[in-house]
Amino acid sequence: MKKTFAMMLCILVPMAAAFAAPDATVTFYSTGSLFHAALKAGATLGYPGKAPFTGFVFDGDRRLGLMQPGRFMTLHLPPGPHTFAPATMRSTKRHSEKTQLPVTLEPGKQYFVRLNQTIRGFYVVQIPIQHFEQVDCETAREEASGTEPIKAKRVEKDVRGSLENVAYFPSCK
Repeated sequence: MKKTFAMMLCILVPMAAAFAAPDATVTFYSTGSLFHAALKAGATLGYPGKAPFTGFVFDGDRRLGLMQPGRFMTLHLPPGPHTFAPATMRSTKRHSEKTQLPVTLEPGKQYFVRLNQTIRGFYVVQIPIQHFEQVDCETAREEASGTEPIKAKRVEKDVRGSLENVAYFPSCK
Protein backbone atom coordinates (compact mmCIF):
# COMPACT_ATOMS: atom_id res chain seq x y z
CA MET A 1 0.00 0.00 0.00
CA LYS A 2 2.77 2.45 0.92
CA LYS A 3 4.69 1.64 -2.27
CA THR A 4 1.57 2.24 -4.40
CA PHE A 5 0.95 5.62 -2.75
CA ALA A 6 4.61 6.61 -3.20
CA MET A 7 4.49 5.61 -6.87
CA MET A 8 1.33 7.65 -7.39
CA LEU A 9 3.01 10.68 -5.82
CA CYS A 10 6.02 10.25 -8.11
CA ILE A 11 3.67 10.44 -11.08
CA LEU A 12 1.24 13.11 -9.85
CA VAL A 13 3.70 15.68 -8.46
CA PRO A 14 5.52 16.25 -11.80
CA MET A 15 2.16 16.35 -13.60
CA ALA A 16 0.86 19.01 -11.18
CA ALA A 17 4.00 21.06 -11.75
CA ALA A 18 3.48 20.83 -15.51
CA PHE A 19 -0.06 22.19 -15.15
CA ALA A 20 0.91 24.96 -12.70
CA ALA A 21 0.46 28.52 -13.92
CA PRO A 22 3.46 29.74 -15.92
CA ASP A 23 5.57 32.50 -14.47
CA ALA A 24 5.32 36.10 -15.64
CA THR A 25 8.35 37.67 -17.32
CA VAL A 26 9.53 41.02 -15.94
CA THR A 27 12.30 43.04 -17.59
CA PHE A 28 13.87 45.86 -15.58
CA TYR A 29 16.05 48.30 -17.53
CA SER A 30 18.13 51.43 -17.03
CA THR A 31 19.32 53.47 -19.99
CA GLY A 32 22.24 55.87 -20.27
CA SER A 33 25.82 55.63 -19.12
CA LEU A 34 27.71 56.60 -15.98
CA PHE A 35 30.44 58.20 -18.10
CA HIS A 36 28.04 60.64 -19.79
CA ALA A 37 26.24 61.35 -16.51
CA ALA A 38 29.58 62.13 -14.82
CA LEU A 39 30.57 64.46 -17.66
CA LYS A 40 27.26 66.30 -17.40
CA ALA A 41 27.52 66.57 -13.59
CA GLY A 42 31.09 67.85 -13.84
CA ALA A 43 30.21 70.42 -16.49
CA THR A 44 27.22 71.70 -14.55
CA LEU A 45 28.67 71.31 -11.04
CA GLY A 46 25.95 68.85 -10.15
CA TYR A 47 23.07 70.76 -11.68
CA PRO A 48 19.86 68.90 -10.81
CA GLY A 49 18.48 66.74 -13.56
CA LYS A 50 17.78 63.26 -14.84
CA ALA A 51 20.42 60.59 -14.49
CA PRO A 52 20.67 56.89 -15.26
CA PHE A 53 19.55 54.54 -12.49
CA THR A 54 22.17 52.92 -10.31
CA GLY A 55 21.01 50.94 -7.31
CA PHE A 56 19.24 47.89 -6.02
CA VAL A 57 15.93 46.50 -7.25
CA PHE A 58 13.62 44.99 -4.63
CA ASP A 59 10.50 42.86 -4.81
CA GLY A 60 8.92 43.57 -1.44
CA ASP A 61 11.71 42.99 1.09
CA ARG A 62 13.59 40.64 -1.25
CA ARG A 63 16.57 42.18 -3.01
CA LEU A 64 16.70 41.05 -6.66
CA GLY A 65 19.88 42.63 -7.96
CA LEU A 66 22.12 45.64 -8.47
CA MET A 67 21.26 47.53 -11.64
CA GLN A 68 23.64 49.78 -13.53
CA PRO A 69 23.05 52.24 -16.38
CA GLY A 70 22.79 50.68 -19.81
CA ARG A 71 21.76 47.27 -18.42
CA PHE A 72 18.63 45.15 -18.25
CA MET A 73 17.59 42.01 -16.39
CA THR A 74 14.72 39.72 -17.26
CA LEU A 75 13.31 37.59 -14.46
CA HIS A 76 10.65 34.89 -14.39
CA LEU A 77 8.49 35.64 -11.35
CA PRO A 78 5.43 33.85 -9.98
CA PRO A 79 2.02 35.32 -10.79
CA GLY A 80 0.30 37.43 -8.15
CA PRO A 81 0.90 40.72 -6.35
CA HIS A 82 4.43 42.14 -6.29
CA THR A 83 5.82 45.45 -5.08
CA PHE A 84 8.93 46.57 -6.92
CA ALA A 85 11.04 49.30 -5.34
CA PRO A 86 14.48 50.89 -5.66
CA ALA A 87 17.19 51.43 -3.11
CA THR A 88 20.34 53.47 -3.58
CA MET A 89 23.79 52.01 -3.19
CA ARG A 90 24.05 53.71 0.20
CA SER A 91 20.73 52.52 1.64
CA THR A 92 20.28 48.89 0.69
CA LYS A 93 17.47 48.26 3.16
CA ARG A 94 14.07 49.94 3.32
CA HIS A 95 12.61 52.01 0.52
CA SER A 96 10.03 54.78 0.56
CA GLU A 97 6.40 53.97 -0.20
CA LYS A 98 6.45 56.84 -2.71
CA THR A 99 8.97 54.96 -4.86
CA GLN A 100 7.19 51.59 -4.81
CA LEU A 101 5.55 50.15 -7.92
CA PRO A 102 2.78 47.68 -7.05
CA VAL A 103 2.00 45.26 -9.90
CA THR A 104 -0.19 42.17 -10.06
CA LEU A 105 1.59 39.78 -12.43
CA GLU A 106 -0.56 37.54 -14.60
CA PRO A 107 0.65 34.09 -15.67
CA GLY A 108 2.57 34.01 -18.94
CA LYS A 109 2.45 37.79 -19.45
CA GLN A 110 5.40 40.07 -20.15
CA TYR A 111 6.11 43.26 -18.16
CA PHE A 112 8.67 46.05 -18.56
CA VAL A 113 9.84 48.40 -15.80
CA ARG A 114 11.85 51.54 -16.58
CA LEU A 115 14.36 52.53 -13.90
CA ASN A 116 15.62 56.11 -13.69
CA GLN A 117 16.44 58.77 -11.16
CA THR A 118 16.46 62.50 -10.71
CA ILE A 119 19.41 64.14 -8.97
CA ARG A 120 18.83 67.06 -6.65
CA GLY A 121 21.46 69.12 -4.94
CA PHE A 122 24.93 70.24 -5.88
CA TYR A 123 28.09 68.45 -6.87
CA VAL A 124 29.22 67.55 -3.35
CA VAL A 125 25.82 66.81 -1.84
CA GLN A 126 23.56 65.10 -4.34
CA ILE A 127 20.33 63.33 -3.49
CA PRO A 128 19.07 60.74 -5.98
CA ILE A 129 15.30 60.36 -6.22
CA GLN A 130 14.62 57.04 -7.88
CA HIS A 131 11.63 56.16 -10.04
CA PHE A 132 10.19 52.86 -11.29
CA GLU A 133 7.60 53.04 -14.04
CA GLN A 134 5.81 50.26 -15.87
CA VAL A 135 5.88 50.81 -19.64
CA ASP A 136 4.60 48.94 -22.68
CA CYS A 137 6.87 46.69 -24.72
CA GLU A 138 7.29 49.03 -27.70
CA THR A 139 8.35 51.93 -25.46
CA ALA A 140 10.80 49.71 -23.58
CA ARG A 141 12.34 48.34 -26.80
CA GLU A 142 12.72 51.84 -28.23
CA GLU A 143 14.36 53.22 -25.08
CA ALA A 144 16.52 50.19 -24.26
CA SER A 145 17.71 49.21 -27.73
CA GLY A 146 21.37 49.72 -26.81
CA THR A 147 21.31 48.13 -23.36
CA GLU A 148 23.18 44.98 -22.41
CA PRO A 149 22.13 42.13 -20.13
CA ILE A 150 23.06 42.36 -16.48
CA LYS A 151 26.00 40.27 -15.34
CA ALA A 152 24.88 37.28 -13.28
CA LYS A 153 27.15 38.32 -10.38
CA ARG A 154 24.98 41.46 -9.98
CA VAL A 155 21.87 39.32 -9.37
CA GLU A 156 21.27 37.93 -5.88
CA LYS A 157 22.26 34.26 -5.59
CA ASP A 158 18.77 33.07 -4.67
CA VAL A 159 17.32 34.93 -7.69
CA ARG A 160 19.77 33.72 -10.35
CA GLY A 161 17.60 30.66 -11.08
CA SER A 162 14.84 32.95 -12.37
CA LEU A 163 17.20 35.13 -14.46
CA GLU A 164 16.69 34.72 -18.20
CA ASN A 165 20.08 34.30 -19.84
CA VAL A 166 19.79 36.34 -23.04
CA ALA A 167 22.18 38.40 -25.12
CA TYR A 168 19.62 40.94 -26.38
CA PHE A 169 16.72 42.91 -25.00
CA PRO A 170 13.53 40.78 -25.18
CA SER A 171 11.18 41.13 -28.12
CA CYS A 172 7.47 41.75 -27.71
CA LYS A 173 5.21 38.71 -27.45
